[in-house]
Amino acid sequence: MAELEAGLAGDVLSRCEFFRDFGGDVLAEITSRSSERFYDPGEVVFGDGEEARSLYVVETGRVGLMVELPNGHEIKVFDRGPTEPFGWTSLSEPGRYVATARCLCETALVEVPAAVLDEIAERDPRLGLRLMRRVAAAGVAWIADLRMQLTAALD
Repeated sequence: MAELEAGLAGDVLSRCEFFRDFGGDVLAEITSRSSERFYDPGEVVFGDGEEARSLYVVETGRVGLMVELPNGHEIKVFDRGPTEPFGWTSLSEPGRYVATARCLCETALVEVPAAVLDEIAERDPRLGLRLMRRVAAAGVAWIADLRMQLTAALD
């Protein structure tokens, strides 16, 4: 795991919708406490049911969020590219990932520890509320896309 270049990570996080309107000082703190990870095609970032400790933002490449069906087939529910976040369940209870994140090509990710975001939310409740609204919106989008994918897979 490599440490992030402050300028590059800050740029990736500042362009990420999840961190929209976070102040420069807050983004700098998040950046300084984050790390950069590199993955090969097909490599798993995290598995379904694993303890969720980090939120990820795609720097380069693509990540598929996969769900296994009862018949053993796997479907891709979400596809994430540059500046898009995933792993938002790290910011909610019960703190488990609800899909497998698999890299679709060579991928670089910014890994943001959930503990960092928790600390910031405790210090600034307004920012924490915005963050939780974004987690809720991600959950709603996840459910809508999952429903669509499951319907198509079961036809």
